[in-house]
Amino acid sequence: MKNPAVFYAVIALGVVVLIAGVYMLVGMHFHGKAYAVIALGVVCLAAGISAIFVTKSKAATAK
Repeated sequence: MKNPAVFYAVIALGVVVLIAGVYMLVGMHFHGKAYAVIALGVVCLAAGISAIFVTKSKAATAK
């Protein structure tokens, strides 16, 4: 993909969701729901970062 803005948006969404999950865990004491939100944030971060590396490596091998 030539436009990495989508991947950066997924990473930003992951950071926001992680912050919300930590706030739910520490500030609001919603432990069960907070762990699910934190897991979703980690998945978003991992997906965004890995997609950036995969597209860069595909572009490098295509040349």
